[in-house]
Amino acid sequence: MKRILLIMVLIFLFVSCSNQPKESNLNVINLIDDEILGYVLSFNNADNYLYVDECEWITFDDVDRIKELELDAEDDLPSGFYIHNEEIKSKKLLVTNETKYYIIDRIKITPVKTERKDFIARMSEYRILCKVKLLDKIVLEVSEVYVP
Repeated sequence: MKRILLIMVLIFLFVSCSNQPKESNLNVINLIDDEILGYVLSFNNADNYLYVDECEWITFDDVDRIKELELDAEDDLPSGFYIHNEEIKSKKLLVTNETKYYIIDRIKITPVKTERKDFIARMSEYRILCKVKLLDKIVLEVSEVYVP
C-alpha cells in the first residue's frame, strides 16, 4: 500500500513539474521590464546615451483617452491613429554594445536588424519614431516604428 502511495506521489510530482515553463523561456519573457514609444532626439555615441521624447500612440480603441484629450476621431485619427506628444521632454537612455537596432526597410515596410552606425545615419535623415525596450533602465533594443 505504501509503495502504491509513493508511486502515485512520484507520478503526480513528475506530471506537475513537466507542465511548468522551461527556465530559458521564463528568462526571455521576464527580460524586458519597460517599453516606451518616442521620437529619437539625439544619440551621443561618445557617452552611449540615446535621447528620446516619449509619446503616446492612440487608436480608435482608446475611447476614454480620445475623450480625455478632446480629440475628434474623424479629424484627428484619419489614418486610424494619433500620436500624442504633449511636450518635448528628453529622456536619457543608456545603450550598450549589446543593444540591438532595427530600422524600417523602406521597400518591405518591415523592421530589419542593423548596426548602430546605420541607425544613427537614419536618425540624421529625419525624425524617427521608435519603440525602446528596456531592462533596468538600459536599452536592450530600439526599433524604428513605421508611420504611414
